[in-house]
Amino acid sequence: MKNIVSYLLLFLPAIPGCRHSDRLEAPPSMALTDGWKFKTGDSIDYSRTDLPDSGWRPIAVGKDWQKLGYPDYFGYAGYAIKTVIPSSLRSGWGKDTLKINLGLIAFYDQTYLNGHLIGQNNITLADTTKNIPDFTSKYPGWLLWRCYKLAAGDSRIRWDRENTITVRVYSDFDNGGLWAGNPSLTMQGLNDFIIFDKSKFYSIVDQKRMDTLLVLRNIHPRLGFTGDLLLSATDTMTRKEVFRYDKRGVALGPGDSLAIPVSLPMSTDPVRLTSLFTETRLHQPLTDTTYIPFVFIK
Repeated sequence: MKNIVSYLLLFLPAIPGCRHSDRLEAPPSMALTDGWKFKTGDSIDYSRTDLPDSGWRPIAVGKDWQKLGYPDYFGYAGYAIKTVIPSSLRSGWGKDTLKINLGLIAFYDQTYLNGHLIGQNNITLADTTKNIPDFTSKYPGWLLWRCYKLAAGDSRIRWDRENTITVRVYSDFDNGGLWAGNPSLTMQGLNDFIIFDKSKFYSIVDQKRMDTLLVLRNIHPRLGFTGDLLLSATDTMTRKEVFRYDKRGVALGPGDSLAIPVSLPMSTDPVRLTSLFTETRLHQPLTDTTYIPFVFIK
């Protein structure tokens, strides 16, 4: 089967950074890149904490299993790692939620923490040990970064003790498994609370312009943010900027939002709208890019 990694990497979204603490300092994080084990086939072991030694072999992550000694294997497989989750991660203003970041997974996944199913295809699940047999029936989105979020008080987390994370994977393509990105543990950050809301679909005005609305939202229940906002729209054919909004010192209190009307010239080519918000105390950007669909003019 044709290897498509080089094609897909052209479209990988940037991994948003996580920021937190009362002073909005960078959050403590913990890499999960070393110590993984791998097993081919499907097994009940994938939901166990006391993993047997039989069949499990060391493996790297961030590369597909075809490049790591299993060139002709397709189907089910398991990944597992044992690690202590330190309570020192629970600090700052993002301390309420633990994020288990697994990078990109091809194709489908069910992820367990200490024998409990916590997520499936990038959807965090309530506490359950029941198998979901149809987890391969819906396309999960190859380019979705798998990130499962648990409340810091969730009983499935064993703070300051050894934890077992296992990932049941199914892939019938090349580039199978935990094939890109660096797995890690961290707490919630700025990108979890500052949202670029693009739910307002564009409307056509007099066949000459396309109007839309971008809403910048702060969904944090207690903390406000202040930063600089830049919106820039570019015609993808001519590469000319057709819209620009630049506002300094945007203040968003808890639950606040800012709506920005965006008016674009009608075009037969997609218009790329890039949004950039830089929180003043972090000096690190949050970015988002979307394309306004093209419209053929008769």
